[in-house]
Amino acid sequence: MADALSKSGSNRSAVVAVCLAVSGVNHPTDQKRILTWLRNIFPSYVKLYVRTDAVAALASGTMGKLHGCVLIAGTGTIAYGFTEDGREARAAGAGPVLGDWGRWTYADPSWARLAALVPIVVSCAEAGDEVANKILKEAVQELALSVKAVVQRLGLCGEDGKNSFPLVMVGGVLEVNQRWDIGREVMDFITKNYPGALPFRPKVEPAVGAALVVRNEFMKECLQEAYRR
Repeated sequence: MADALSKSGSNRSAVVAVCLAVSGVNHPTDQKRILTWLRNIFPSYVKLYVRTDAVAALASGTMGKLHGCVLIAGTGTIAYGFTEDGREARAAGAGPVLGDWGRWTYADPSWARLAALVPIVVSCAEAGDEVANKILKEAVQELALSVKAVVQRLGLCGEDGKNSFPLVMVGGVLEVNQRWDIGREVMDFITKNYPGALPFRPKVEPAVGAALVVRNEFMKECLQEAYRR
């Protein structure tokens, strides 16, 4: 934050709102702890927002609008969604010990060690290895099922299952490979059930997504305060 302020030629007194999108912040206790830390940094008039990094990832593909579903598959996996009236739901994202869906289990449950296996498995699958192909197919199904769980819980697809909704695809696992394109396979699996799913890649960096979120939240609160006067 200090670096961003320095590059903008500004200082803390010029800030009106802050959004910190952090991995693993899903419990009110965690949010309160970070809010307390932020409040010690910024003046009392600054609006503070703490969200999970999945929110910033979704906003990076929808340009700030919190509606639809984001699928993140990189060093961790999570599906996270929002309805237009503000309801939200998540699936997966439990971490390597409890078992992220779409991840590869290994004796060393560290993020980096698991992530390093992905290109190796993809290379083996592209070379025709049956075991590697099976691993990737199972991963595709689990990733798609995590999206399906969020979509069904929030009703993003509508009663007939054909309503359109944005699906933001984020993370190195979903990037295009040579023959084994995991992102495309996941999208094909999802659109068989939800033809209205509209795939997006992030248009901006997640940090910009967080900035768009805080802008929208701040403007909404300002309008609400204006109506109350």
